[in-house]
Amino acid sequence: MSWTQHLASGFTELGHEVAVVSSTKSGRARSSWGHQKWGGHWSAYAPSVVVKDDLLAETLAGFDFVVLPEPKVPALDKEAVKNGTTPLYVDALLKSGTRYSFALHGNDYDDASAPFFKLLADSHGWNGTMISHSLRSVQSIEAYIRGFAEFLDSPLPYAPKREIDFVSSGPRQRVAGTTGRFMFNKGSHVAALAAAYMHPDTRVDLWGSAATGLGASTTFVTYEGLLEQAEWYQRYGDQEEKKNHPKATEHGNIIRPFPWEMKLKTGQHVRYLGNYTDPILVCEGLTVHINLTGYKYSGGLVEYSTLEAMDAGSYCMAPKHVANERFSMATIDLENPPGGVKTALKNTELLKSVADTVDTLMESALDGNHEEAVRYNREVIRDYNDPKKVATLFLEGAFDQ
Repeated sequence: MSWTQHLASGFTELGHEVAVVSSTKSGRARSSWGHQKWGGHWSAYAPSVVVKDDLLAETLAGFDFVVLPEPKVPALDKEAVKNGTTPLYVDALLKSGTRYSFALHGNDYDDASAPFFKLLADSHGWNGTMISHSLRSVQSIEAYIRGFAEFLDSPLPYAPKREIDFVSSGPRQRVAGTTGRFMFNKGSHVAALAAAYMHPDTRVDLWGSAATGLGASTTFVTYEGLLEQAEWYQRYGDQEEKKNHPKATEHGNIIRPFPWEMKLKTGQHVRYLGNYTDPILVCEGLTVHINLTGYKYSGGLVEYSTLEAMDAGSYCMAPKHVANERFSMATIDLENPPGGVKTALKNTELLKSVADTVDTLMESALDGNHEEAVRYNREVIRDYNDPKKVATLFLEGAFDQ
């Protein structure tokens, strides 16, 4: 939901009335909106307008223009395909009669990934343009869409939180870390495992929500993969209340993404700190921000986790496909991170590469050489990622046809 909030700020600055609309069966806001929850199905933000599902089409009809974040909602699409129906968001949008557009965010939009894309694109309500935040998105549907659609290239909209000259209080610490969701295809585990090859005084802080299911949490699997290298470790959660359970271990519930920390035999500290609601405040504690997102997951754009880190004043590193030469940041050669902890542990070349990059950035920052880069990145964000510019692209595409 970060994208909608940033884009909405652009429309507002241009003088338009904006609402972030969603619907539920009851018409009441979900408890997971605006509140932290276990797993990944929650948001720090809440929609400004929530209506009953039955009233969604009527509500959308009251607007001059609707921006659909992207032409797919995987969970709803999967259920609709299974039942041979049309998902609510598509049905309501088509029935509303309101002109609409959507954006592409670096993922796949082929028939399997976005089964209702063609239905949306064939409707008279669609304005014939779409905002593309990455070339990879366009390539996934190029054969279908070529010839009758206009792609408007755009970075992600981002409204800065810190002033250009803002400096965090206190000296920089030897702390690197990750933000965003904790998942293998974003490389969170690689950052953790690379800690053993970093300067011995380094602390690696891992932030972000992790999906919960029937198997062990990705956060626990990462913790488990580091145990052999640990001098000291502690995992927090329900250990005490379940300590007498016959299947209980010293590590507690392995399904829940409980926070943990450990000190490695080589001196480094590694911590998983769980969810957060203020990314800027979190990133201000990271001298070096690590983003290892895979190309298959989000290729071709600079992600919000990196933009937030630059806004906060962190030195940033990322693979080339989620970096941009406009920014002052380090890049590494990595197409997709290893798919699990065991595989990552075997790839010592990758772990050392990540560690070496972190150490190089860290030394520069601790020597006081990072402030110019911080200021430069904040200036670039204000120009390149200006929400007003992105909002203007949507408006031009909607009404200048």
